[in-house]
Amino acid sequence: MINQEKILITGGSGFLGSYILKYLIAHNYENIFAIRSKENTELLYNHPKIIWLTGDILDFGFVESSVDNKDFVIHCAAKVSYIKSEISEIFNTNLIGTERVVNACLNANTKKLIHVSSIAAFGNPENQQLINENSAWFENKKNSNYAISKHKGEREVWRGIAEGLNATIICPSIMIGSGNWERGSCKLFTTISNGLDYYPTGSTGFVDVRDVAKFIVTSFDTRYNNEKYILNGANLSWETFIEKVSKAIQVKQPKKPLSPLLIQMFWRLESLKCLFTKKKPIVTKESLQNSSTNFQYDASKSTAMGFEYTPIDQTINESASIFNSKSKSLLEF
Repeated sequence: MINQEKILITGGSGFLGSYILKYLIAHNYENIFAIRSKENTELLYNHPKIIWLTGDILDFGFVESSVDNKDFVIHCAAKVSYIKSEISEIFNTNLIGTERVVNACLNANTKKLIHVSSIAAFGNPENQQLINENSAWFENKKNSNYAISKHKGEREVWRGIAEGLNATIICPSIMIGSGNWERGSCKLFTTISNGLDYYPTGSTGFVDVRDVAKFIVTSFDTRYNNEKYILNGANLSWETFIEKVSKAIQVKQPKKPLSPLLIQMFWRLESLKCLFTKKKPIVTKESLQNSSTNFQYDASKSTAMGFEYTPIDQTINESASIFNSKSKSLLEF
């Protein structure tokens, strides 16, 4: 069956966007439009049926014309960074960009907006607890600028809902899959393959990127209107995750925990090094603090209507197979 709904995806050239596009094509969607920035010329996934739109998510005229006459808008354009010098870009993309998309959808009377937020949008809890969709924002000095920007971006979507917009908010945990091994969460495989002396002592959630793409398209259904969903396949310690990836790509796993003293030393040394090299830091104070905190996420709401997650071991092993072949190809659905 051919699906004639007109779909617009922001961030279509990114990691998640590429998997959404692949899933839509596999499910016979014919009218697919995808936005990419002028700076991002690499396409992880391309197809003759995809109409590419190049522009700035902060340009309201461009966003409005892109959203016009579309049935569903999937907003997954985002800036993920823990670097202080990129604070302006983080808030511009994740907050102002989201505001632009929400307003354009309201003006166009879009059938539905699916907004891709993040588990980071819940903030950093003071003590270990299971976080679900009803958990309030954790006001904490340790909250990263990225987390604050995603939380405020979510508030823009709720504002749109209050003004009559149909929307679903998706909060994925760390998405695992194959892609560009030098960017985003894919770079975890590269970092681990290069060898680690220490492992972070915290824990967090992980999810197959294909599951996120599937759930987003599933949420076109009106049953998901004006709801928020955590997407999380497994809660793992960083030690366990690194151990699983190390075995899958056949490298030695780190045996020593990253102590608070080492965290303070590492981010300061990295900052000092970057002053001389003018390169982006590999680790920052925020990223090291995050990886040393215990986060636990409850995804039971997302499975209530029958949705099932891919076992995380399967995801890691399939991704590792492509990584070991030195390919950037996407996982198959």
